[in-house]
Amino acid sequence: MGSLGGDMKRIGFVLLVLFFGMAVFPASANNGHNNCRHGPYIESGKWIKRFGKMTLAVVPTKCGRNLHFGRTNEAFKELERKFSNSPHWYNTKGMRNQFDCHVDIARNKDKWNLDPYRKHVGYSATKKAGCNP
Repeated sequence: MGSLGGDMKRIGFVLLVLFFGMAVFPASANNGHNNCRHGPYIESGKWIKRFGKMTLAVVPTKCGRNLHFGRTNEAFKELERKFSNSPHWYNTKGMRNQFDCHVDIARNKDKWNLDPYRKHVGYSATKKAGCNP
């Protein structure tokens, strides 16, 4: 026979599940993205013409959308490996600022348009301009 305290905890848990319709686990604080530490972060990307200039239209994976802002290095390295061999790729620092900005404030957009023709103005100015300095 279990202790009264243990039984009460189990009853409380069952009531939470019944009331909210889902289980609540302490591990949920990490949003369930432990398997995303090493990506993949980029589902697809292609160079498209917008406003008469070439843009890299990036579709992130679920892991890419749920990156912690301070952990974008691996994701950007993956992007570089996949797309930097294009003649359209230049201004890596500006594109990196735009990428980080999307992770920070626009992660739920369907695609992230990274524009190499936009000036490298630093991260703060990129963010202030809504990722499009």
